[in-house]
Amino acid sequence: MIRAGTPDSPLLLYRWSQSSGTSRVSRRQIFKIRALAFERRILSKPNWAYFVIWGAGRDGHSFFSELSPRVQSKVIAFLDVDPEKCGKAYINHHHKNPVAVPVFHHDKVATLFEKEKCIVDSAYGSVPIVACVAKRQKGSRQLGRLEYNLSLMNLIEGQSLWYTC
Repeated sequence: MIRAGTPDSPLLLYRWSQSSGTSRVSRRQIFKIRALAFERRILSKPNWAYFVIWGAGRDGHSFFSELSPRVQSKVIAFLDVDPEKCGKAYINHHHKNPVAVPVFHHDKVATLFEKEKCIVDSAYGSVPIVACVAKRQKGSRQLGRLEYNLSLMNLIEGQSLWYTC
């Protein structure tokens, strides 16, 4: 049993129903809000001159599409675990000037970080990451593959790592 005021107690309990206001908010609008919040809160930090998006699927592409063109130019790559997506480029055809962004397997991230270190002056020794993949898919008390893979990179949530999902 979890008691209120303990470290394991939730800060907010949300109950969804079909009549709730959030059921009428589109996915696109949610990503637009997330992208604006990211641009305002995170990109003002000096180590976010360039960054990587983890997740070359629907959520990563949606987040990228909602970023301003200026911020899209700061995305140096997408990372993913799906070999079908890796080695290709994501091209956003929704803008006047489409941007091609390479997709790397997450195992290749060390090479990418070494290549970009001359561009990115980061106190964390790596390029910051925006994770556009759902967390804790194995349950609330277990690390999922995303968290495990990210833990190997010595990133600090809120400083060199930001979650959108």
